[in-house]
Amino acid sequence: MNLLRAFQSDQRGAAAVQYALVAGVLSLVVLAGSLAMRGSIVDLYDTMAAQANDALQVEPAAGPEAGGNSQQS
Repeated sequence: MNLLRAFQSDQRGAAAVQYALVAGVLSLVVLAGSLAMRGSIVDLYDTMAAQANDALQVEPAAGPEAGGNSQQS
């Protein structure tokens, strides 16, 4: 019976358990937040990729065609 009372009053590992619980809850919050925002982040990157592809597809400048004479005889 004394062993049970000694075990019940021992508080040496309580702080470590509390810190572990807080860290676990915070990691779940970060995970849930990132999963909730996943769709909007993917849409943002898709939009940026489409705009970059559009910017890289440049039409050549207007001018005389290669091998041709711009003046007609």
